Amino acid sequence: MQKGVRRVKKFLITLLAVVFSVMVFSLNEMVVVEKGSLTMGDIHNVGASDEKPTHKVIIEYDFYIGKYEVTFEEYFLFLEASGKAGDIEIVGPEVKTIPVTNVS
Repeated sequence: MQKGVRRVKKFLITLLAVVFSVMVFSLNEMVVVEKGSLTMGDIHNVGASDEKPTHKVIIEYDFYIGKYEVTFEEYFLFLEASGKAGDIEIVGPEVKTIPVTNVS
C-alpha cells in the first residue's frame, strides 16, 4: 500500500511541477496554431522519399505551441521534474542552449 501512496504523491508533485512550468512559460512564449487544413509533404518535388506523397492534414482545434525550440537544458529540467532523468547529464555549458533532438 505504501508504494501506491508514494506513486500517487510522486505523480501529483510531477503534475504540479508541469502546471507551474506552463504558468511560468507564459503565453507570451507561445503562438496559436489555428484550426484548418494544410498540405503536408514535398510540394516542390525536392525533398526526401519519406516526404512523399503529399497529403492533406486537418487540424480540428486551435492549439498553442512554443515560439522557440526546446533546448537540452529545458528538456533535462522536464526529465528531472518528472523523475525520468536517470543518469543523463549535460556534457558542457554550450550544449544547454542547443535545441533538443531525437525525442518525441
